Amino acid sequence: MTKIKICGIKTIEASKIAANEGADYIGLVFVDGVRRKISINKAIEISNYINSLRVAPKIVGLFQNQHLNYVLDIIKNINLDCVQLCGNENEDFISSLNVKIFKQIRVKNTDKKIEIESKINNHLDMNLGVILDTYKKGSPGGTGESFDWNLISGIASKENTFLGGGLNINNIEKAIKNFTPWGVDVSTGVEYKGEKNINLISSFIKKVKFL
Repeated sequence: MTKIKICGIKTIEASKIAANEGADYIGLVFVDGVRRKISINKAIEISNYINSLRVAPKIVGLFQNQHLNYVLDIIKNINLDCVQLCGNENEDFISSLNVKIFKQIRVKNTDKKIEIESKINNHLDMNLGVILDTYKKGSPGGTGESFDWNLISGIASKENTFLGGGLNINNIEKAIKNFTPWGVDVSTGVEYKGEKNINLISSFIKKVKFL
C-alpha cells in the first residue's frame, strides 16, 4: 500500500480529515519565510490532537538550515515523530537528531537518472528517508510543480522514498501506476486558494488507497 503524506498542515480541521481518512504522515512546516509556516501554539494543538488518537499519522516537522538547538526544541515540544530536512544540513547535524529523518532531494529535469539514484541510495544507506521534490531556484519546495518522473522510474519504489512535487487528484493515478512510489507527498495539490481543503484532502487519500 502506497504511503501517504499530507504536508503543510496548519489547522486542526485539516489534521482531522487527514487522520480520519488514513494518511500515514502529516507535515508541519517550521521553515522561515514560507507561507505554510505554522505557529508553535497551533503545532502543539495539532500534535495533542493527533497523539490522542488510537491510530494516528506520524508527525513530520520540516526545517531548512536552522539552528540545531531550535530543531531539537521543536522535536521535543511538538513531540515530532520525524523531521524532513530541506537544506544543506551536514552529517554532524543529522547525527544529533533522535527521530526518523527524511532528506529532501530537489530534482531538475536536466539531472541525470544515475545521479538521482546515487543520491537516493546514499541517503537510504545512511538510514535516511527521501523526499523527491521539484527544484525551483529560491524555493525550499512545495511549489506545486512536477518534474520529469521518468528520472525516478524504478527508483521511487525503494522503501522510505516519497514522490512529491505537483501531485494532485488528476495525476496521482499515473504517478502510482507508472512509477510505483513507496510513498506520495502532497501539499499544493490539496489546497484551494492557497489553503488546505478538507474535500481535496479526503478525495486524494481515498484515490491513493483505491489504486
